[in-house]
Formats: sequence, structure tokens, C-alpha cells
Amino acid sequence: MIVDLCAARVFVEIVGNVEKCFVEMLLHALRDVYCSVGADIYVELLVYASRSEKLARLSSEARELGVVAFGDFKTLHEAWRGYPRIHVSVEDLRDMDSEVVKALVAHEAMHSVLHGTVSSYVVYIPREMIEKATEMDLLDELYAVAYLLASTIKDLEVHREMVRRGLRKYLELYAEFCASQLSETCCAENCDPIEIANSLKLLTPFYVLSRDPPRCSELLRSPLFEKLVSSTLDDVHEVVREVFAFVGLELQ
Repeated sequence: MIVDLCAARVFVEIVGNVEKCFVEMLLHALRDVYCSVGADIYVELLVYASRSEKLARLSSEARELGVVAFGDFKTLHEAWRGYPRIHVSVEDLRDMDSEVVKALVAHEAMHSVLHGTVSSYVVYIPREMIEKATEMDLLDELYAVAYLLASTIKDLEVHREMVRRGLRKYLELYAEFCASQLSETCCAENCDPIEIANSLKLLTPFYVLSRDPPRCSELLRSPLFEKLVSSTLDDVHEVVREVFAFVGLELQ
């Protein structure tokens, strides 16, 4: 099924038994974003009944395309095949408030506007860093941290654009979601690097909204976060090094 949302064309694929009203709720959020920015793009929206169906699809395509890391987020955007795709499962969102669900989907919609090409998903990591991580048996952690930090840098771009485009309401709801996730995260120097990278990602809406987070305020005000917010995707490997150094691991 293809749906026109102002200038955007959205191909909707349903995997499993998904209620029509759930899909309509997702399309409402997409319409808000695409009509606000006048996005003339093609997007695929993949809606799964279960989390396992979503992960199976993503894992299969990651193996096929040589993608070494992706996130098991509540909602996910990628452009591995050269065009934007948004993945949503009913199971992941079943117990969440509908307004927060729309905020998560609006967040992914803005990613599709800003980061809808393969180049937004290619991250440079120096060979010597890979060799050092392999020597320390930290290669999987290196790839995961690099993925999370790249996602975090793109999230900052999304948050700023949402404020600029008059979509602040969605960012405020997204911050509420991140606040709930921060209650379960680790943000101190005795955490592992993946936890730190994830905490940095969850702090980004508070930075853009100039609000104090419910936890991890020290990390938000740290030199590490300052380094992050001034970085681009070209700088991911440098921030990766800083994250590992933050927890006492040197990748150089």
C-alpha cells in the first residue's frame, strides 16, 4: 500500500497481524512531519506484529548487506539500501501512551528527511583502533559504541530540526520517553562503554531543550558530551576513543 502524505510517498508493508488503527496512528505522525517540512521523498514504513519479526528482518538484511551493528530500539530508521525505511513493531510499543508512540515515529520521520541515504550509515574507524580493540577482545563493543555515537550525532541534528520546524511538541514527548529509559541506564566512569554511549544518546533531547535530565546530569555537563555535540559523522572515531577513555580503556 502506498500513501501520499503531502509531497512524501510512503510504502506501507505489514508483517503479521497488525490492526488498521495502529497503522493509521503511525501515518498521522508521519504526516505531521512530512507536511511540516514539505518533504518530497519516498519512504518505506515496515510495521511488524512482533519484535522477533522485526529483528529477524533486520538481522537478515544486515548479514546480506554487511552491516556490522544496528540497534534494538523501540522504533528504528535506516537507509541501508539507499532510501529511508522506518521499522516499528506493535509488541515494542503496546504498553506505551499513543502520544509518545507518535513522538517516536515523528523522530524517525525526521531521520528519514535528514539521513535517508547510505552515506549517513557509513562510519570510519581507523584500522589501528580495530586492531587494538581486537587485541583487547573489545571488537563487538567498538562496533556497538560507534553505531550508538553515530546515531547520537544524527539524533542531535533531528532534535534541532524539529525545534526549527515547529515540531517541538514531539521532541518534548520524546524527552519524556528518554527520561524513562535513563532510569535504567548507567552513566558513571565504572560503566561499560556501550552503557555510556547509550546514556549519551538518551541525554540529547535534554541538551537541545535546555532542560535538566532526571539522571546523568554530570554526564550531560562533561567534556565528553561537549566533544560529542560539536562532532559530525566524520568525527565518530574520535568520540569513540573518548568514550572508551572515559571508562578507563585506551584504544590507541
